[in-house]
Amino acid sequence: MRSLFAMALCLSLSACVTVVARDELAKPKHAEAIVLTEGFSDVTTLGLTSKTIETGANPGVYPAIGEDSKGTYYFAGEKTLWQQRETQARISFTGGIYVPRDRSQDVRFFIVNPIPTNAANESNARKAVDTIAQNRIVQGAAAPGMAPGIGANAGGNILGGLIVAALIPNDAGKIQHYYVIENVETKAKILAAIQPIDASTVRELSGK
Repeated sequence: MRSLFAMALCLSLSACVTVVARDELAKPKHAEAIVLTEGFSDVTTLGLTSKTIETGANPGVYPAIGEDSKGTYYFAGEKTLWQQRETQARISFTGGIYVPRDRSQDVRFFIVNPIPTNAANESNARKAVDTIAQNRIVQGAAAPGMAPGIGANAGGNILGGLIVAALIPNDAGKIQHYYVIENVETKAKILAAIQPIDASTVRELSGK
């Protein structure tokens, strides 16, 4: 029964999380960026629980690095975003902000999953794999009816093994949609902060 539950959860996380390779994105139509003069954070409640996660962005220039059929990805750079999970220490991660063409839709964070290194640095590789699996699990936990901590408790190693085997090869190094920025005022500030910038600045900041 536990194995069936783990498999169903693994498949549901795969289906509900948007993951895309940066090279698959279309080139932005305009050289523009989100220019944040001050940082911000947004709090997400996980599922039907009272558990919360605070995710934030530091001040900076976030250039548009690509588009899909529904919106634009603005890259925050290496370790520019941060996250605080209640009693745990704050962590930094790489990602940015996704803005839909239909501005009535959700603005959200995105993350860039780490790439596991080879066996010469086993600790780093294991940490990268753990991070990708946790990103999947925590993102799924934000959906109604899901609870945080599933990966570490219910299903235990069975669930962890299924997620690593089924998802890690496809997720490493790719962009993954993350939490919705729920605060209306914060969303409005982000949209108002989008402005044209020089194309050479976009290339310099985006690493391409």
